[in-house]
Amino acid sequence: MSDIRTEIREAFEREQSAFPPPAALRDQVVAALNSHARAAGPVQRRSDRDWSWLMVAAAAVLAIAIVAGLMALRSSGLYPIGAKPGPALQRCLPGPTDPSNRFARVHGCITYSDGSQIVAVDPNHPANRIVIGPSNGLVPIAWSRDGSRLLLTSTLGDLFVMSADGSQTQIAHGGAFGWEGSFSPDGTKVVYDRYDTTVVPAKVGLYVVDVRGGAPRLIAASSRCTQASCAGSSTGSWLTYPAWSPDGSLIAYADYRDDLGRDEIWSMSSDGTNQHRLLALAPCPGSTQGPECTDGLSWSPDGSQLAFHSGGGIYIVGANGSGVHVISATGGQPVWSPDGSAIAFTRGSQLFTMAPDGSNVALVEGVVPVPNYGWTWNPVR
Repeated sequence: MSDIRTEIREAFEREQSAFPPPAALRDQVVAALNSHARAAGPVQRRSDRDWSWLMVAAAAVLAIAIVAGLMALRSSGLYPIGAKPGPALQRCLPGPTDPSNRFARVHGCITYSDGSQIVAVDPNHPANRIVIGPSNGLVPIAWSRDGSRLLLTSTLGDLFVMSADGSQTQIAHGGAFGWEGSFSPDGTKVVYDRYDTTVVPAKVGLYVVDVRGGAPRLIAASSRCTQASCAGSSTGSWLTYPAWSPDGSLIAYADYRDDLGRDEIWSMSSDGTNQHRLLALAPCPGSTQGPECTDGLSWSPDGSQLAFHSGGGIYIVGANGSGVHVISATGGQPVWSPDGSAIAFTRGSQLFTMAPDGSNVALVEGVVPVPNYGWTWNPVR
């Protein structure tokens, strides 16, 4: 019998090491085995029937302990060593689209223009695509945080806000430059770069406008020369590529410093105050026209970092300007995934994803944004 008790004890130790049960249950099993060993001594004092009952009881307690351990692991989100996570949840599944809510099934998908249509694609399953509607010469550049509004731009510098029912509201009539804009976190406003010298005085700087339209409000002025006498030479700075932080407190932007021959990245409060330089970048390699090679600023979902493109590569910098580093030597237009686990970017005419450290680069097969800046990632998981 001593051999059987030893086998039970060893089996219990093996099982509970992989799936640790509550301490109380483990103590009960060990105590039961030890108690029986002490009572039996060198002489068998219990009948075979008693010993059989003890083995059944010990097995029952052991089973309960193992189940309890598994339940504890499942509730904690952990899995035994060697277990692999399942495949990524599939999005943008083909099927009938509700015309009153064209955005209902594109949450978490990348939206782009293919030259004739606005399409949403699942980056993990590129075969899954949904056509939102005709592009009509417009390209998507930003989503509102709740995924209920899509910002569109044209090559003429117009901005439109598309609602889930397909209706569009024009919020900028020319002069929206840089092909960039960003919604406030509550989705009620858009910040964009305006470079309009067709009016007097010229409208040059970062502006905020209501998503329902109306007069745009200047929050940060560029100092770049816009007079006819400046033809052939550029001076001052040009603020562009604004990106609203996830908590709404900050707007990051690029500053093209013609007077210094370099680009800089700044942030400011959402009302344009408290302007603060985060990073001064080296002159763009091989550039013969000064700066203007930094673009595509994108906040991480938690607001702790910014991804941006400069000089042909993709970089990440902390929200306070620290820890700048390159994550890809080539590529442009970086955009974070909704959960922060990936960054999508373009390389030539193709779309890719990668981990925030630059690893796991993967082609999103069959997706060719037209133009290559005409795409954005829906932020709703």
